[in-house]
Amino acid sequence: MLCYTVDNGKGVEFCGASQEGEGDKMPIKYDKLLKLLEDKGYTSYRIRKEKILGQATLTAIKNGTGGLDHRSIARLCEVLQCQPGDIMEYVSDTLE
Repeated sequence: MLCYTVDNGKGVEFCGASQEGEGDKMPIKYDKLLKLLEDKGYTSYRIRKEKILGQATLTAIKNGTGGLDHRSIARLCEVLQCQPGDIMEYVSDTLE
């Protein structure tokens, strides 16, 4: 299931099955982001409280079934003082 955050000032999230089938893994991996958040002391609660990411988006990233839009990437880079390459990487599924 993919979840999308719509920046309408209320942080509304929409979830639905992906076009390629539910449960498909994304080629963009966010392991770097999860490690960076942990290293800087960000818990799931703090991430939600400070409105950095919504719970559904965070869960999808952890499960490898969702991604981030450009606004979320920009927000994360601002908060974490990093570059996009510091929070995500492309991993080709043909290498597996």
